[in-house]
Amino acid sequence: MTGNFSFTDREEIQKTALEALRRMDNKNNKEEQRIRLIEERDSKLFYDQAVFEEYDQDNWTDKVKKDSHIYNTFISEVDDDVGEKIQYLLTDLLKNVNSIYEHININPVIGGFKNLPLDASDEELQKESENIIENFFKKHYYGLSNYERNKLYKERTCSFGKDIILNEKIEIKDAVEHAYKSIIIEQLLNNINFPKTVYYRIQELMSSDIYGEIFEQDKLIDLWTEFGKKASTVSRVFAQLV
Repeated sequence: MTGNFSFTDREEIQKTALEALRRMDNKNNKEEQRIRLIEERDSKLFYDQAVFEEYDQDNWTDKVKKDSHIYNTFISEVDDDVGEKIQYLLTDLLKNVNSIYEHININPVIGGFKNLPLDASDEELQKESENIIENFFKKHYYGLSNYERNKLYKERTCSFGKDIILNEKIEIKDAVEHAYKSIIIEQLLNNINFPKTVYYRIQELMSSDIYGEIFEQDKLIDLWTEFGKKASTVSRVFAQLV
């Protein structure tokens, strides 16, 4: 019977067989990839549980209570009407921060206040808040040389200052000073709300293929972008008060 097959027939049979093998290989590869993703996911989840505790509402409440003393330091001397508007901005910002912690299921982390007892009084918390702000400005601005400041902030300050000058008709010197203050205060807000371990974890999750395969990565990116815009708005307001 083999004599009845032409060379073309044999080619077609080989082609069909190869296509079938390719489909099997693709199916096997997809299954292997699925298994690998599950294994990496489980490994990541185990790591996360070991390093980060799961989100807890009581800890969020405690974080807000302590962090509020830092915010109050900026707005303690403003009029009630202005203070009310700033409180609205802060409430909106904190709502976004809470959503991020909930979304990544990480227990809210308090930045600072490490040297105080758990039952610290409001007076102690307020004093420590003033120290946190003062030390942050020393480390990130006043304690730097002109060269270090320019290296860290010049490019962004020039861009930000230019926008202020063009859009708000502010003198150059005042615009540059306001830009510097806003940028540094925005960094402070980032540190308060997302201390380094959490900040780096968020950056990792936003770029992780594994996280994107399993969780709502786009939502996290949207929440983080929203936080950046709101923190920038609050920092500009605070910059006018210091």
